[in-house]
Amino acid sequence: MVLIGLKDGKTSQFAAANESFLAMLGYDSIYELFGFHPREMYAPEYEREMVKKEERVHKHKTVLTETVLVRKNRTVISVEMSMSLVPGRSDSFLLCIIRDISERKWIESHLRLPQIIGSGLISEQLTVDRITQYVPGTELSMENFEERSIVHFTASEDIMMIRKKFRECAKEGNVKEFIFSTLVRNVRRRRKALICPFYKADGTFRHFAFILLEAHNEALPSVGPALKLQMLMLNRGISLLELCRMTGISKTTLSKLRNGKINKPHAYTRNLVARALGVDESDIWDDAFKTM
Repeated sequence: MVLIGLKDGKTSQFAAANESFLAMLGYDSIYELFGFHPREMYAPEYEREMVKKEERVHKHKTVLTETVLVRKNRTVISVEMSMSLVPGRSDSFLLCIIRDISERKWIESHLRLPQIIGSGLISEQLTVDRITQYVPGTELSMENFEERSIVHFTASEDIMMIRKKFRECAKEGNVKEFIFSTLVRNVRRRRKALICPFYKADGTFRHFAFILLEAHNEALPSVGPALKLQMLMLNRGISLLELCRMTGISKTTLSKLRNGKINKPHAYTRNLVARALGVDESDIWDDAFKTM
């Protein structure tokens, strides 16, 4: 939670914040927030929209919205924000209750994949904290998966490979994908998994988000460069405007790369984007997508 002072109906300064809010944005003390305007916590491309939402609070008293905030280390975080008007003796305050929804936004970005059957969260100890089933009749029921280690529903020959993938994912901070077999009530099914690590503002690990897809008896096609770019930007906490500044590439070109309208960028463009994201070009564009 954070309490923001209002002057003439507009946000003026931070008044108070609890430890959870400070930890979410990577600050040690409320005093660090006194040096800048509350609207500076919004990612630049969301500031105008959030000013309008703040104005609506005076009419509706409470407004629930989603936005993107900027951490102290300049990475960004997707949040759900409930804003309420709190009357004071002289001036009013804006009370903001904020929830980190980075994992949910990552999962939502994959919901249109045709083979998707489920998604959820996995702890650092590889215990399923949450699972959602999208296709009836699969093994992804809560009683089979939730609050249980992945070893309880994974074919024995795949357990070591999966543990390795999760370790690499957490260490490298990259999205990983792999094919494995689930084994529930003696029924074996082939699945494809996409896993993405998420971290706290201080860099410590929080948990993995995962997507499960149908795999049948063959490996599914590799994830395309547009989706890989989306994953890397989300995982790095880098917005489109920030990537523009880091690479010098126009927003229009980057938007086309991210939505798949450009799958074969020039070598110079590939190099700039990959360097800005801290990965190799092949992590985004494999041989099938590179310019000949």
